[in-house]
Parts: sequence; structure tokens; C-alpha cells
Amino acid sequence: MINKKGLLIFISFLISIPSIFYFRFLLNNKVLIKSFILKFFSDSQMQNLSKYILPYREIKILEKDNRILKNLEKYGVDNDKEIKESMVDLYFENNEIIKLKKTKLFLEKYNPQKNFIMRGIYDKVPGSAYIDNYQNQIILLSSTGILGSSQYDKKLLKFKQIKNNIGEFINEKQFKKSPKFSIKDLFISNEKIYLSFTNEVKENCWNTSIIFANFNFKEVKFEPFFMPDECVNSLNNEDKVFEALQSGGRISELDKNQIIFTTGEFRSRSKAQNKDSVMGKILKINKDNKKFEVLAMGMRNAQGLYYDKTNKYILTTEHGPKGGDEINLIAKENSKKIFNLGWPISSYGEHYLKEKERLPGWSFEKNNPYLKYPLHKSHIKYGFLEPIKFYTPSIGISQIQAIDEKNKIYIHASLVDQSLYLFKLSDNNEIIKNLRININERIRDINKADNKLFLFLETTSSIGIIDLDKSYKYLNRILEK
Repeated sequence: MINKKGLLIFISFLISIPSIFYFRFLLNNKVLIKSFILKFFSDSQMQNLSKYILPYREIKILEKDNRILKNLEKYGVDNDKEIKESMVDLYFENNEIIKLKKTKLFLEKYNPQKNFIMRGIYDKVPGSAYIDNYQNQIILLSSTGILGSSQYDKKLLKFKQIKNNIGEFINEKQFKKSPKFSIKDLFISNEKIYLSFTNEVKENCWNTSIIFANFNFKEVKFEPFFMPDECVNSLNNEDKVFEALQSGGRISELDKNQIIFTTGEFRSRSKAQNKDSVMGKILKINKDNKKFEVLAMGMRNAQGLYYDKTNKYILTTEHGPKGGDEINLIAKENSKKIFNLGWPISSYGEHYLKEKERLPGWSFEKNNPYLKYPLHKSHIKYGFLEPIKFYTPSIGISQIQAIDEKNKIYIHASLVDQSLYLFKLSDNNEIIKNLRININERIRDINKADNKLFLFLETTSSIGIIDLDKSYKYLNRILEK
């Protein structure tokens, strides 16, 4: 005789199997999560679904964290310092080729094999770095000042270290206070190398500064380029909060005589709207006399910067607060005008109210950020420049580059979303289409050279290279659909 209760349980089990596998697929597909699941579930509900219904994901996360901790124990927090002092070569092997969906592109992933970077910016491990290209060489600079160059090779990138004096400006004293205190960008032009960093102007008082040098593949000796006296105290300041990650630091070239430079406000939000402050700005700096002027203000933490010489405008990507990452386009035709991007008066995000960065003396009654910084959900209504694109929730937007200036095709990276975004602008500078390309790694930096896109992938401290030659016509076609 058939047990009705047992039969019912068995049938329910059979029905549930496809549902479980479908839900697993959804949870692992970030595009569908954003377009479907998040419409019905909050972040906390999604975490509980992952934790209790599909615990295998939590187990994998714990295993990953455990591996990271073991690496940290094995190599130690002084790993990068030892690599730099010993001047050993760094090896990255091309042992993984990943087909990127919807694009006909392939990512060649060069994983670290020997003497690799372990010190990160957002996380202590794995490592963070920036990438540039110069005289047919790939130039790599870690967040702690390991500088090296490598010839491009299909199988192995061997970075020979370049001796430098970066440690005279930022070193273990700052790094051990927090991994957030670090180098912020690398830029090479006309035989000069520029790098930005969080500068401890005086004890526990910070800004973002630039040093530069004549570039040499054997040794570079940096000297100050832009090092203002203004700083934000990390222990005591006006808003009683401090965030070292909110420091900007991107460098690009405006013309043969001038560079442009983004600065953050270290969460001292009022500085972004203060014309007399160098913080929360895009600055134009003369290469020869080092005099500067403000091009744009009202910025929180610009992590991407590119000047389009063909179309004569600046593209910048901006980290919003909790939501509201932005792409902004700043026309250069009126050089006397200071463009205002609105932070912290306008933003499509929200303030962090449960801040880890609160300093002693913070109180909700006195320091509730909405009392001074309302974050209106419009820019143009309050006289500010409207972004051409904003992302809510935030994607952790990072560096931006042009793929084709003539046809107005660009690409930017992301950290949190672990993706590239390829987009095209219309004649009116509106985004025609924005194509998300999943990389499944935090992308700290991107640089285009010789029709290749070079990426630093900080989830695994790896280098990615995408050859754009074979798929350019296809990408252009799908962006026009």
C-alpha cells in the first residue's frame, strides 16, 4: 500500500529540484539579479536566501576568505616591502583565456606566478596596482610603490623592477596605518612619469598629491609636483568622519603643457563646494610652472578621468555615496567657467548613516549629514551639471578610457560590480547604449594601447589583456542597435 504522506513528500521533492537549480542560476547571474530578483527582495533578504536556502555559496565564500588569510599568513603584510627591497622580477603567466559573453571578445588572464603583489587598497590582500604603456612596454605600479616594466608577450609577462624613491613620500609608516593610504594613479607622457598618492602632510592630516620624474627604465628619482598644504585630519575634523578611500587621484593629459587631476574630499563634504579648497575638484595644472586652477568642483571621489582631444571634453567617473555612481561629461570650450557637479548638495545616492569612519564626538543631533548635505535628486534644478549616466545601486565605478574618439565609443570599469561597461555617445552626447561585460573580478585600472585593453584585476592580483582588433566592427554594430 502506498504511503500517501511519503508520496506527497517525494512529489514535492521532484517539483523543487528544477526550482532550486533555476534559483542557483539566478543567484550566480548578476545581470538577472539586478533586472529581476532585486525587484522583489531586499539586500538583507537576498543574504538570508543565500545563507539558509543555498548554503553552498556561503561555504565557498568562507573557503575563499580562509585561503586569503592563509596567503596573508604565508607572505606577511611586509611581502611588498621585501619584493621592492630585493628588486626581484615579477612574473605573470597567461594560463587562462576567458570568452566574454555578448562581445566576441576574449580576456587573456595573466595570473601571478612568482613575486606577486599582495598589498591591496580596499582589502589588505590580494594586491592593487595601476597600469600604463610606454615605448612598447607595459608599466606596472603597485599601491605600495613597486614599479616595473615588461615587454608584451603572449605567454609570460616578466616585470623587471625600476628602482625608485617613492618611499621618501609614502612608505610603511602610512601603509601600516591603513591599506587605504596608498598610491592612487600612474600616468606617463613625454618622458615624464607622474603618480598621485595619499599624502600625510603632517601627522594624521591628509590630502592627495602628485610627484613626478624623468622616466627611465632603470631608475627614477621623484620630486614634488603638486603638494598643497591643505589637509583633512583623520582624527578630528568638521564633520567628525574620515574616509581615506574618498581621495580621487586620477591624472590625465589636457594638452602638451597641462595635466588634469581629480581630488577627493576624504568625507569632509563641505570642501567640495568651497572654491578656495583644492579638494573635491578637477584641477588643471601647468607642467612647467606647476600653477593650477579649478576646472570643476562639487566632486566626491572621481575614480576615472579621460580627456577626449577629438571632441574636446572631459569624461570623469564618480563614486557616489550609497548609490549614485556617475559618469560626467565636462565641455572644455568655456575654460573660464568652473563646472559644478553638485556634491554634496545633489546626488542620486544616500548618505551612509552607519559609518565605521565616525570620529570621537560624532552625534546624530549635530552631525547627521542630511542637516547640511541634503542630496537632492536633481542636479540641474539646483544649478549643477547633470550626469550623463548614474548607477543606483552603485557599481564601484573606476577608470574610463576611449575606444574610438571619432565614433565616441568609450569603456569604463567597475570594482564592486566586477565588470566593464562599453558605451557610445550620440551627437548630443547622450548615451545610446551601455553594454555590461562581466569580468568577475574587481577592476582597479584600465589602459588602452596598440588597440589592446590592459586591466589590473585586484581580486586575484592579475593582469588582463583584451585584443580589440578582431571585434571592433562587431562592437560598433551592437552599440548602434
